[in-house]
Amino acid sequence: MYHYQPLRDFLAAKGDRSVTLSFGEIEDLIGRRLPPSASGSVSRQWWSNASSHSQARAWLSLGRKAKLNPTVGMVTFSRPAPLTTLPDTIVVDITELHPITLRLLETIVSETKLNVEAATAALLNSAANDRQPKSE
Repeated sequence: MYHYQPLRDFLAAKGDRSVTLSFGEIEDLIGRRLPPSASGSVSRQWWSNASSHSQARAWLSLGRKAKLNPTVGMVTFSRPAPLTTLPDTIVVDITELHPITLRLLETIVSETKLNVEAATAALLNSAANDRQPKSE
Protein backbone atom coordinates (compact mmCIF):
# COMPACT_ATOMS: atom_id res chain seq x y z
CA MET A 1 0.00 0.00 0.00
CA TYR A 2 3.09 2.22 0.20
CA HIS A 3 2.34 4.11 -3.04
CA TYR A 4 -1.28 4.63 -2.07
CA GLN A 5 -0.69 5.75 1.52
CA PRO A 6 -1.22 9.44 0.58
CA LEU A 7 -4.61 8.52 -0.90
CA ARG A 8 -5.46 6.64 2.29
CA ASP A 9 -4.35 9.59 4.43
CA PHE A 10 -6.46 11.99 2.35
CA LEU A 11 -9.55 9.78 2.59
CA ALA A 12 -8.98 9.26 6.33
CA ALA A 13 -9.04 13.02 6.86
CA LYS A 14 -12.36 13.37 5.05
CA GLY A 15 -15.43 13.09 7.22
CA ASP A 16 -17.77 12.90 4.24
CA ARG A 17 -19.48 9.59 3.54
CA SER A 18 -18.52 9.92 -0.13
CA VAL A 19 -15.47 11.48 -1.71
CA THR A 20 -15.19 11.72 -5.50
CA LEU A 21 -11.80 12.24 -7.10
CA SER A 22 -10.64 12.43 -10.68
CA PHE A 23 -7.75 10.28 -11.85
CA GLY A 24 -5.66 13.47 -11.99
CA GLU A 25 -6.48 14.35 -8.39
CA ILE A 26 -5.52 10.86 -7.28
CA GLU A 27 -2.27 11.11 -9.23
CA ASP A 28 -1.54 14.45 -7.55
CA LEU A 29 -2.13 12.86 -4.15
CA ILE A 30 0.10 9.84 -4.74
CA GLY A 31 2.76 11.82 -6.60
CA ARG A 32 2.86 9.54 -9.61
CA ARG A 33 0.78 8.46 -12.57
CA LEU A 34 -1.74 5.70 -12.13
CA PRO A 35 -0.86 2.56 -14.06
CA PRO A 36 -2.48 2.09 -17.49
CA SER A 37 -4.69 -0.66 -16.05
CA ALA A 38 -6.40 1.92 -13.81
CA SER A 39 -8.01 3.61 -16.80
CA GLY A 40 -7.81 1.02 -19.56
CA SER A 41 -10.19 -1.72 -20.58
CA VAL A 42 -9.53 -3.64 -17.35
CA SER A 43 -9.98 -0.58 -15.12
CA ARG A 44 -13.00 -2.05 -13.31
CA GLN A 45 -10.79 -4.86 -12.06
CA TRP A 46 -8.09 -2.41 -10.94
CA TRP A 47 -10.65 -0.38 -8.97
CA SER A 48 -12.39 -3.46 -7.58
CA ASN A 49 -12.73 -3.68 -3.84
CA ALA A 50 -10.51 -6.74 -3.54
CA SER A 51 -8.24 -6.71 -0.51
CA SER A 52 -5.66 -8.65 -2.53
CA HIS A 53 -4.92 -5.42 -4.43
CA SER A 54 -2.54 -3.04 -2.65
CA GLN A 55 -4.35 0.02 -3.99
CA ALA A 56 -7.71 -1.27 -2.71
CA ARG A 57 -6.33 -1.76 0.79
CA ALA A 58 -5.83 2.04 0.92
CA TRP A 59 -9.59 2.63 0.93
CA LEU A 60 -10.81 -0.70 2.30
CA SER A 61 -8.77 -0.17 5.47
CA LEU A 62 -10.99 2.86 6.12
CA GLY A 63 -14.24 1.00 5.49
CA ARG A 64 -14.66 2.69 2.12
CA LYS A 65 -15.50 1.11 -1.22
CA ALA A 66 -14.52 2.48 -4.60
CA LYS A 67 -16.96 2.94 -7.45
CA LEU A 68 -15.49 3.79 -10.83
CA ASN A 69 -17.15 6.07 -13.36
CA PRO A 70 -14.91 5.30 -16.36
CA THR A 71 -16.69 7.63 -18.76
CA VAL A 72 -15.57 10.69 -16.79
CA GLY A 73 -12.43 9.23 -15.21
CA MET A 74 -13.59 9.61 -11.64
CA VAL A 75 -13.81 7.37 -8.62
CA THR A 76 -16.15 7.71 -5.66
CA PHE A 77 -14.94 6.34 -2.34
CA SER A 78 -17.93 5.73 -0.08
CA ARG A 79 -18.49 4.27 3.32
CA PRO A 80 -21.80 3.02 4.65
CA ALA A 81 -23.96 5.24 6.81
CA PRO A 82 -23.31 4.72 10.49
CA LEU A 83 -25.75 2.43 12.22
CA THR A 84 -28.26 4.32 14.28
CA THR A 85 -29.66 1.16 15.81
CA LEU A 86 -28.34 -2.36 15.77
CA PRO A 87 -30.52 -5.23 14.64
CA ASP A 88 -31.28 -8.02 17.09
CA THR A 89 -29.35 -10.45 14.93
CA ILE A 90 -26.12 -9.88 13.04
CA VAL A 91 -24.94 -12.42 10.50
CA VAL A 92 -21.16 -12.77 10.37
CA ASP A 93 -19.66 -14.18 7.18
CA ILE A 94 -16.72 -16.17 8.53
CA THR A 95 -15.01 -16.04 5.13
CA GLU A 96 -14.50 -12.32 5.82
CA LEU A 97 -12.69 -12.96 9.12
CA HIS A 98 -8.94 -12.64 9.40
CA PRO A 99 -7.35 -16.11 9.78
CA ILE A 100 -6.16 -15.27 13.30
CA THR A 101 -9.68 -14.20 14.29
CA LEU A 102 -11.09 -17.40 12.84
CA ARG A 103 -8.58 -19.51 14.80
CA LEU A 104 -9.43 -17.60 17.98
CA LEU A 105 -13.13 -18.18 17.39
CA GLU A 106 -12.50 -21.90 16.80
CA THR A 107 -10.48 -22.04 20.04
CA ILE A 108 -13.29 -20.38 22.02
CA VAL A 109 -15.81 -22.85 20.58
CA SER A 110 -13.65 -25.88 21.41
CA GLU A 111 -12.65 -24.69 24.91
CA THR A 112 -16.04 -23.43 26.06
CA LYS A 113 -18.37 -25.71 24.09
CA LEU A 114 -20.35 -22.59 23.12
CA ASN A 115 -22.04 -22.55 19.74
CA VAL A 116 -20.49 -20.32 17.08
CA GLU A 117 -22.97 -17.50 17.67
CA ALA A 118 -22.33 -17.40 21.44
CA ALA A 119 -18.57 -17.67 20.88
CA THR A 120 -18.71 -14.76 18.43
CA ALA A 121 -20.60 -12.68 21.00
CA ALA A 122 -18.00 -13.60 23.66
CA LEU A 123 -15.18 -12.60 21.31
CA LEU A 124 -16.82 -9.24 20.53
CA ASN A 125 -17.50 -8.59 24.20
CA SER A 126 -13.88 -9.37 25.03
CA ALA A 127 -12.71 -6.94 22.34
CA ALA A 128 -15.04 -4.26 23.73
CA ASN A 129 -13.72 -4.82 27.26
CA ASP A 130 -10.13 -4.53 25.98
CA ARG A 131 -10.99 -1.12 24.47
CA GLN A 132 -12.34 0.29 27.74
CA PRO A 133 -10.11 2.86 29.38
CA LYS A 134 -8.16 1.38 32.24
CA SER A 135 -8.91 2.94 35.62
CA GLU A 136 -5.84 3.91 37.60
